[in-house]
Amino acid sequence: SDDLDQIDMAHATYWGEWKSKLEEEKRMADQARMLKNVLPDIDTSRFLSGDANYIKKVVFSFVDSVKLERKHILKEAVKIAENYGLQRTEVLLRFLGCALVSEYWDNDDILNEIAEFRDDIVKSAKGVIDMIYSDVYPEIDGYNKQRLSYIFGILSACHSYLKRTSKIELTYQEHVHTHKLELFQYYKVLEEECKKVCFIDGLNYKNIAGLDNLNFDHFNEEVCKNIHASTVSALADMVQALVSMYVDLQANGLVSRQGVYKHYVLGMLASLEGRNEARSNSTDCEKLLAVLCEIELNYDSCKEYIQTLPATDISYIIGRYYTLCFPCNLARSQPQEPSWKEPLCMLITLWIKLVDDIPRQPTDASSYERTGYLDSNRLTHCMSAFRQLLINNEITVHQGWDAISMFVQVGFNSEIIMDTSHFCRAMILSGCGFKTVVEVYHGGQENLESVNADSRNPLDLLELYGASTDGCLSDLIEGSCESQALLHKLLSSLSQSVGEHADSLEMIRSGVWGKLIAFSENMQLGSQLRVYALQLMQCITGRNLKSLPNEIVSQVEPWESWYEPGASDSLADEGSTPSCSITASLVALRSNQMVTAVLPDASITPENLSSLDSAVSCFLHLSERASSVESVAVLEAVLEEWEQLFSSPKEEYVQPQDSPKEASDWSDGWDDGWEALPEELENPAQKQDGASTLSVHPLHSCWMEIIRKLAGLGELQKIIELLDRASSKHSRLLEDEEAHRLLELLSAAPNCFMALKIMLLLPYEAPQLQCLQTVEAKIREGTASTSSTADDHELLPLVLSSGALQKIAGEEGYSKLFSHTCHLVGQLARSFQSDLCAHWEAESKMNQKSLLFAKVLLPCFISELVLKGQYLLAGFIVSRWMHTPASLGLVDVVEPGLRRYLEGQVAQAQAQQQVGESDASFAEDELSISRTMSSLRLKFVSLLQAALVALPSQEP
Repeated sequence: SDDLDQIDMAHATYWGEWKSKLEEEKRMADQARMLKNVLPDIDTSRFLSGDANYIKKVVFSFVDSVKLERKHILKEAVKIAENYGLQRTEVLLRFLGCALVSEYWDNDDILNEIAEFRDDIVKSAKGVIDMIYSDVYPEIDGYNKQRLSYIFGILSACHSYLKRTSKIELTYQEHVHTHKLELFQYYKVLEEECKKVCFIDGLNYKNIAGLDNLNFDHFNEEVCKNIHASTVSALADMVQALVSMYVDLQANGLVSRQGVYKHYVLGMLASLEGRNEARSNSTDCEKLLAVLCEIELNYDSCKEYIQTLPATDISYIIGRYYTLCFPCNLARSQPQEPSWKEPLCMLITLWIKLVDDIPRQPTDASSYERTGYLDSNRLTHCMSAFRQLLINNEITVHQGWDAISMFVQVGFNSEIIMDTSHFCRAMILSGCGFKTVVEVYHGGQENLESVNADSRNPLDLLELYGASTDGCLSDLIEGSCESQALLHKLLSSLSQSVGEHADSLEMIRSGVWGKLIAFSENMQLGSQLRVYALQLMQCITGRNLKSLPNEIVSQVEPWESWYEPGASDSLADEGSTPSCSITASLVALRSNQMVTAVLPDASITPENLSSLDSAVSCFLHLSERASSVESVAVLEAVLEEWEQLFSSPKEEYVQPQDSPKEASDWSDGWDDGWEALPEELENPAQKQDGASTLSVHPLHSCWMEIIRKLAGLGELQKIIELLDRASSKHSRLLEDEEAHRLLELLSAAPNCFMALKIMLLLPYEAPQLQCLQTVEAKIREGTASTSSTADDHELLPLVLSSGALQKIAGEEGYSKLFSHTCHLVGQLARSFQSDLCAHWEAESKMNQKSLLFAKVLLPCFISELVLKGQYLLAGFIVSRWMHTPASLGLVDVVEPGLRRYLEGQVAQAQAQQQVGESDASFAEDELSISRTMSSLRLKFVSLLQAALVALPSQEP
């Protein structure tokens, strides 16, 4: 029985062990099957054998798979870890790190996956922080701001837990820049700010902040390159929040909220400036209006940012907007058309809007100086007044653009924008009238709050005009090309007299006049500059303008009702007594410049010109040293310069060619009054008597000396040109006695016709007759060379204009001279017809002198013959001119042909007068006796009219 019991016990033990083994094998098989389901590629035997390293490797590899695919395996992984001896937190931290660096997990997925294990993770705060520092943060892309903000949130929670549980926080390497917050606060700020800027795709937040500190090396660059219209506010708020974590000294290198705004505004400005520069060469009125609208919209969009900046930055930016409103091409040529008024008014309105946004600076009454006080409100009122004057047409469009252009050229800063003197100076140098300058300047001063400021204090404007004048004169000395034009405009701004501000105008005029006097008397300056200053002063007085350069006369307006300081009479009133000291000084200076070129030792002072006697004595002394044609030409120019000092106002130069229509106003009913001849044609002698009533030129002895010198040098042609120029003056260049002496001087001339021309240019009958007789005698003797005058374009006009033809035509005593004159007409006629044929054949340019003969000289010659009663000769010449066939009876066609010719000339002249043209006028300048030709043309129509009247009436 004992054996059986032992056997039964053995059987029971065996089967018990067998059963336990089977159950263990079943359990292991179940575990292996479960592991295979979760981890299909593992070696279950090693895993189940308890190989710790292998188990850790397999589990971590399993957890790492979530980097490449979003799988919810955390529970299985934690369970496997717990079943096979791994730390639960190790798996949790491994999963969290892998999920955070995976692009397949978003923040909510991670949060949902770890929700069941949140407490375990929090309790492992130190491990989480270490894991993020070492494994997670380096792998996160800085542009993935959603994940970075989540990481910063985890770090903040972990450090907050460590802070609450009184556990020692982690310490890290010290940085140069240390924020003033604790770590959990620091990460909380990073989390919140990172979330706010998640929409900025181009922002790399790692360049903004790191785990321990802000990224000071790349912070500013990263912020600035992402500033756009849609991001500027968010970035400014982010910068403000991040920079505020540091004390001012530590954050000194970081961009501020204002810096973000400034960078954005300057970027917008640069973009606008670039577009404006690209289209600057094609700016027109409508385009400028569009540009100004664009600038205003841009400014409105930036205004809220600009107003947050410091005052200096605001002034700088508004100055850039000021300049931007003014296209650079308009600075080169200001428009003048009325259509440009609208954009100019719009520009000024925009400027006023900009100035209004400049922060007001309180004015200290105790620090008031006449032009030194600053208040942007003053400039607003000045510009408003300027705009109203422009609208009322008291300031022209050209002056307005010119003033704005000059104001822009000054440049902009806080002081210039708020100091109205710069704006008013621009008005002055653009030629705006004194009245408008006063209104604009006072318009700003009336709004000055200083109790000591007098809005009507004229000393302010005196200083302003004085400083502007000094600036122009200084630039003039330095050779500035623009200074002359600016000075001309400044002087013109004072030209009109004003009633309300007459005293101020007089005081300012005196101040400017005094500066010009001091400039002209500065012996350290070159004579050219001093002459220029005297010319300006002479132009201001309105006297002797004909002697001044056209540039000055056309640009500088004389001052109305101006009294030169120290003078008893108004300089505007022309007197017949010697000229003022200004003109004398000017003439002396200019004369010195001319004379010293040929006579280096010569000197002419204002005292030499103080009286007529002293001037004549000085000139005769100079002429003694003149021995060449060049020196005589200089003395002639000097003498012409002196004429303005000693000529009466009636002796001013007259240009007859400017008004031929007025001089022969017969087109309205020109056939009325033909019964009587014009007075000057009816009695030629009376014309000579009229000439004898002219006064003798005050400097006639000097002119005689010039003519004597030219005759001695054999320059008879220059004498002719000189006398022709003098013929336009209302005085006789020489006395009768001097004319006789000149004839005696010319009697030895080899060419008697040259002497005749000279005598015909003088208004004395006796020397003319004597010369005519001499020429007639020489022709009869055969000693006069007529071949030299065969094609003379000067002799015929002089014979016609002087009335000599009336003396010699048909007179037996002058038959040879008259025959020579007729022969000359024939030669000129043949020359014209040859030129005409050549013109038709080769289509070449017509000879202008020949054209002048056909259009003026020949009709005048025919008319003079008719008036002398030489009808047959006149008709014969016309028939030859018109190529009348010989088969026609000459007598039968002479009178009708002559009449038809004269009527045709009258009709042609009338047609030319109606359209204001003349076929022959352009040829006069080619002749040395152009003024003689002009006077001949003045009586051309009346001469033809008289000839028609003198023709015998046709019998029915």
